[in-house]
Amino acid sequence: MLSKQLPDSTIADYLASVGQILSPLDAPYGRLVEDLSVLAERLKEVHRNGGRVYVCGNGGSAANAAHLTLHLRDRKIRAFDLGADVPWVTATANDYGYERIFSMALHALDAGTQDLLVVISGSGDSENILAGLEIGAQRGLPSWGLLGMGGGKAAGLCTGTVIVDSDAYGIIEDVHSIAIHALAKTLQLPLSAAS
Repeated sequence: MLSKQLPDSTIADYLASVGQILSPLDAPYGRLVEDLSVLAERLKEVHRNGGRVYVCGNGGSAANAAHLTLHLRDRKIRAFDLGADVPWVTATANDYGYERIFSMALHALDAGTQDLLVVISGSGDSENILAGLEIGAQRGLPSWGLLGMGGGKAAGLCTGTVIVDSDAYGIIEDVHSIAIHALAKTLQLPLSAAS
């Protein structure tokens, strides 16, 4: 039986921490809006040019990668979640190493200059994310990072970034999820005359 105590203050503290990222109309929030707006325009451009969007992440960020892919497809953008193909991921990880799961997928799918890679990472330092960005750069593939913790090494490898001003994975993942919904709302606008 659940106790009738007052809610744990941890819950209130956590929600307040998320609110601190989103509520002020100063640097963190303003930058988030600006960067998401640029990313939205880039996604529209890829759609207009018939390109594809490849999305990847690990753990909670993998869930957000699936989440973003869902919304992009719903907007008629050709989007692919690089972590969703479990046979590919496990075979590649087993045969070549987990750090190569995204880079080898981008190579196999012939990703190129007309496409876009979106990496989602709390730390920006996951080896498989960095390897994906590196192979993407070799192929001329533009890239955006939804990142946290200052962006990590990934920030320096991305064409553009949306960085959540937090060092807490849960808060970063929550704000990334909110950012994905904001992008989806923006992309409800007509993407082209054919849409």
